[in-house]
Amino acid sequence: MNMYDEACEIRLAKWEDIPDIMDFVEKEWRHGHILGRDRAFFEYEHASGGGVNFIIARNRETGRLDGMLGFLPASANPDCLDLWTVMWKTRPGCVPLLGLELMNRVYALTGCRYALGIGDNPKTTVPLLRRTDPEIKVFRLEQYYLPDDRENFRIAKIAYMPETGEISGEEPQVCRLVDAAQTAEYIDFSDTSVVPYKDEGYLDHRFFRHPVYDYRVYGLRQGAASALLVTRVQEHDGAKALRIVDWLGDQCCFAGLNAFFREEMKNLDCEYTDFFVSGFQKDFLTRAGFAKIRENDENVIPDYFHPFEQRNVQIWADGRPEKCLFCKADGDQDRPC
Repeated sequence: MNMYDEACEIRLAKWEDIPDIMDFVEKEWRHGHILGRDRAFFEYEHASGGGVNFIIARNRETGRLDGMLGFLPASANPDCLDLWTVMWKTRPGCVPLLGLELMNRVYALTGCRYALGIGDNPKTTVPLLRRTDPEIKVFRLEQYYLPDDRENFRIAKIAYMPETGEISGEEPQVCRLVDAAQTAEYIDFSDTSVVPYKDEGYLDHRFFRHPVYDYRVYGLRQGAASALLVTRVQEHDGAKALRIVDWLGDQCCFAGLNAFFREEMKNLDCEYTDFFVSGFQKDFLTRAGFAKIRENDENVIPDYFHPFEQRNVQIWADGRPEKCLFCKADGDQDRPC
């Protein structure tokens, strides 16, 4: 028995651990966090099949939690289970490097194919991750945006209208979906080579039945190509923005969506459309009229809304696969506060 097992019982959480995890979130993670105050949402987000999607370290002497590491599965398929790790925290003064030990046990305790991360802190989390695996790849998501044709912006700060290449691409057929069962018409869920692999059940739980946010899911078809697009309207102080939060399927379908997004912004009265993404072919984005936020860009497309901060931010992610697609709604990045 190593020093971690001598000091703590490290295991997957059980239903009866939920009150202690919520208390740990409230006291050690952040006061007022939704997972520390809303039991119903905690269960919706992290309880499944009688289990709880947290790895915990319970102190053998005191009985209290000394550490936690949450995770969110992208599917229910045990043969290609990809997950995002979230809410990684240990109590001050606990056994040294307990957090690293929790991360080191993810694969053994969950049986996952890939453990991915999004929302990493490059100054604190990334150095720790590299101690668990020196070969781990850490990268930054890029933010693309399409401003509405208007003069006044309240959420965004538009100092100049961005220039893009020629807007081109065949416009796909777009159909708003109201039931997760419709997604199988657009996505081949038997293709498990996609990373992270998301199944119909994940899409149903994550978007169609979400208890707080109203997501808009669209099926796209362009000849033999097809895809799923997921968006959400973000409001602040009477103004709105349209956010692309997920994409599945053929990326070529994106190139012909300029007219669609402009019509959506008009109908929904949104200032702009934005897309945080990694692993998406740039040409398809620019052909749809989207521009990328640059380093020290004068234009500001906010990401923080609770509380609102009118500034550009960076979202960092980690994972081993080279050909993976990361979007804004992956992990807990689009979680209510």
